[in-house]
Amino acid sequence: MTSAKSLPLLLFTILGTSVSAFAATVTYTSLPYRSRADSPFYQSIQNGTTYVEDFEDRFANTPGLSTSTGKTFDSLGQSVDEDEGLLNNLGLGRAWVVPNASLVPEGPPFSVRASFRPDSSGNYPTHAGAVILGYTSLNVGLLRYFQAFDANGTAIPNSFLSELIPVLPNTTSQASTLGDRFFGLSYDGGISSIVLGSSLYFDHIQYGYGAIPEPSTGMLAVGGVLALALRRKRIAS
Repeated sequence: MTSAKSLPLLLFTILGTSVSAFAATVTYTSLPYRSRADSPFYQSIQNGTTYVEDFEDRFANTPGLSTSTGKTFDSLGQSVDEDEGLLNNLGLGRAWVVPNASLVPEGPPFSVRASFRPDSSGNYPTHAGAVILGYTSLNVGLLRYFQAFDANGTAIPNSFLSELIPVLPNTTSQASTLGDRFFGLSYDGGISSIVLGSSLYFDHIQYGYGAIPEPSTGMLAVGGVLALALRRKRIAS
């Protein structure tokens, strides 16, 4: 394993997925998401070491999870694509909704805090994230946000991760999942909570205790090829 002293700040983009890493912290910003298979924690979900709260039983009741506000929503369809058992770009399952402009102290409007209890050994989750649902038909620069906090309540990273809410045609179905994005973070020091904001609807809150698999050799190879191609392009120019 590369030591913290020898690990440089790494910033790369692979196939539209942005990942930044420094030492024991990795952030995942705005990953298109239709099912658990799109999660950066997918292998640990399969291994049973990462929880996924999908709200399909109408409660936020996976072990160790609590939310600051909200309730389940299932009347018009607004959820992760896979939750009704079919990948069809429509979210017809259930999700968590913040029904008004509720604020957590450091959060934007329409924000919810998902908090995690330590496990039996006193350790907080080492990775956590969630899907922020929805889109806008107005190209007005609306943002949505993600922030994580360590065991002492200190922000990691020290500012919100944010992105423009995807813009889709105003003829798009309200239940469309084309604008759904995953935000998350892994941090060896432990994560006590995450704050999600500037959207009414949230789904697939994920958190796990212990290491998550390293990026696959194939993915690292793609990153190396892209870096080499960019270097050759700079030399040629």
